[in-house]
Amino acid sequence: MGDYDDDGFDPRQFRKDMKTVGKAILIVFGLSILAFIVYLAVSMMQMGNKRRSEYDKRVSDAQKVLREQLKEYYGMENYTIVKSSYGDHGMFPTFEISVGNTTFHAYVYDDYLYTDYLSGNIVLEPLIQDGLEKVLNGASLVKDAQDYRVKSVTVSIPEGHNAPSGQYLPACVTEREADRFKNGESESNKWRDAMDITAVVVIEGNKEKLSEEQFLELADKLYFLDELIVECGEGTYKFIPMTKIFVSRPGDGD
Repeated sequence: MGDYDDDGFDPRQFRKDMKTVGKAILIVFGLSILAFIVYLAVSMMQMGNKRRSEYDKRVSDAQKVLREQLKEYYGMENYTIVKSSYGDHGMFPTFEISVGNTTFHAYVYDDYLYTDYLSGNIVLEPLIQDGLEKVLNGASLVKDAQDYRVKSVTVSIPEGHNAPSGQYLPACVTEREADRFKNGESESNKWRDAMDITAVVVIEGNKEKLSEEQFLELADKLYFLDELIVECGEGTYKFIPMTKIFVSRPGDGD
């Protein structure tokens, strides 16, 4: 009596074939795991190389900005970088710099250098307020007003969580540039590009509704502002000098 069923099925051959299939599956599974491990290792290496390349570029770019702007704005060429940190993604490159008997801090954001080198010599808010008042004096925007005042000037300078604490200024705002600003001689867009500046002006007793044209005629003179907000009896006006966007909101004023 043989091992074949009536339909010709051979159990021993079947078991042998199944063992062969099982071995093949194990081999394929093992090769798949090996291929995945190789792929993962290559991907991690590529990712590491990319991060290293990005880091090297960040270091190179930050050092270039530091060198160029220390020379351009402060006339510094001989100095020592005592400490430097380039951080991870999203963190600003920071520096501690020694020149002569002075040590100061700096950090780089985009294409601008920020330092505390002149922090004791220049205070931005009153400087900008004075400049804005000079622009408004004699302007048609306030000619019918009983009185007007600069309610506030807000200056926002980019700061990162790894930037040393202290009062920082864009390196482009030097004492010479501050004097040019005071005298109405500066027209540098760097004031607006290197920081966000918003001013709020309150106008009292104006007889007529303010017009867009009154704001537009001041656009070039307000090169240093990102936004001018004017509050008066009949409403609130918002003007963005760079794009000349004008928004009127009747009834929102004081």
